[in-house]
This record gives sequence, structure tokens and C-alpha cells, in this order.
Amino acid sequence: REGPVIAGKWTCLHLFAGIGGCTLGFKRAGLVSLGSIDIDAKAIEQLRRMTGGSPAFVRDIATMQPGDLAGLVPESPDVVVMSPPCKSFSGCMPAARAAEDRYVDMSQLAVRATFLAIEAWKARPPGYILIENVPRIRTRGAPMLAQIVALLQRSGYATDQRVHDCGELGGLAQHRGRFLLMARNMERCPAFLRRPPPRRVRNVGEV
Repeated sequence: REGPVIAGKWTCLHLFAGIGGCTLGFKRAGLVSLGSIDIDAKAIEQLRRMTGGSPAFVRDIATMQPGDLAGLVPESPDVVVMSPPCKSFSGCMPAARAAEDRYVDMSQLAVRATFLAIEAWKARPPGYILIENVPRIRTRGAPMLAQIVALLQRSGYATDQRVHDCGELGGLAQHRGRFLLMARNMERCPAFLRRPPPRRVRNVGEV
């Protein structure tokens, strides 16, 4: 990895961070959090408590400009992770309601966040951008995903979209499919990103 290193570790930024489960997971994996952003002040308060005081900010991504994000996090992170709102993509919501303006606007936040992540550090974009969501995003969110992929590829990123079984990724006691869009900046990270080997899904009695 080229560029500045904090204590010899990779750095990450979390958008739509919620109460910090992902921030905590990346911290346990050895990455240094440069910041976590969410619109919910109570969620950010809980995130700080759960992660031991990781930097976190209450902001509305819909109204942020690239300069705002760079002002909060001056250093370009190695990894940007985001879990944008999934309500309109979930099978729990009828398709007719998911097509309402408020939910369409909510789903477009993923496009806005991707734009911010690329443009905030224009001279040195993040090495990786990871978008996590429910599997149904591939169908209900197909037009939005096409926008994101086009934006990423125009900006020098190779992209991969697939559904992973979190049970196999983490050796959990359940099968849980999650959609992951991985984007790799080919100039900053020329080596391929490899999938981890699958792990055995445990039974409930083991945990």
C-alpha cells in the first residue's frame, strides 16, 4: 500500500454507519477508522460507545458535498464501506410502496454516497469501495446499481457484484445472504481482490 499509514494499518471510512456494527468489525480486523457517518444522532452516540470512541459524525449524506466529506476526513481512506438504506429493496415492502417518491429518494442515497467517496479525494480516490445490502437490490435496485457501476468504472474502478453467504464468510451459525458490490481502484490497488476461503457454517449448539 502506498501513501501514509496510521500505525502501520489500513484505514477505513463508514457511511450509513448506524450503531457501528460494521465499524466495530473492521476495528477488530485491524483497520483504523477515520470516521463513521450517519444521520441518526442516537445511533452515532451508540457507535462511539460500542467502538470505544471511534471518530463519528452526524451528517445527512443527501446534502453533503465532496468538500464537506474531505473536511471531516482529510486523508483518503483505503476502504470506504457503506450500507445504504435497504427498505425499498426488501421483500418486506410491497413493490408499489417501494416505488413511492420517498423510498426512491432513499434508494438514491447509495448513488450520492458513491459520488462523494470518489470526488472527496479526487487526487487519490479510496483504494476500495464496498457497498453492502439485501440480495433483492439486484432486481428492484437494478437501475440504481447500473448508475453506481457506471460512475465507478468511469473513475477507474473494477467492480464485482455478487451475493455472499455470511455464514460461510464468517463461520457463523446461520446462512445469511448479503449483496456486496466491491470496487477496486485499479491504479491504487493493481492486484486482484481475492475471495476468502469458505468456512464451515456451525450449528446453533456450538454457539
